[in-house]
Amino acid sequence: MDYLRQTAPRPSMSDAEIEAHFFETYRPSSLIARMIEADEIAAMVALLASPLGAASNGAAVRVEGGTFRSIL
Repeated sequence: MDYLRQTAPRPSMSDAEIEAHFFETYRPSSLIARMIEADEIAAMVALLASPLGAASNGAAVRVEGGTFRSIL
């Protein structure tokens, strides 16, 4: 959150307002328009490391909330 505070136009903004401003201004293509949580990354790692992820074969997997428009 410290990084996002540096982007805030007003120092009095709440964390939620700062996050919303950041995504409106700098990441408008984000599908979820919020910062991802560590447990969301952990869930993807657990899935890929589990028997349910057995069909994965070295593909690049992004856990970033849909910020990038293309993987290439």
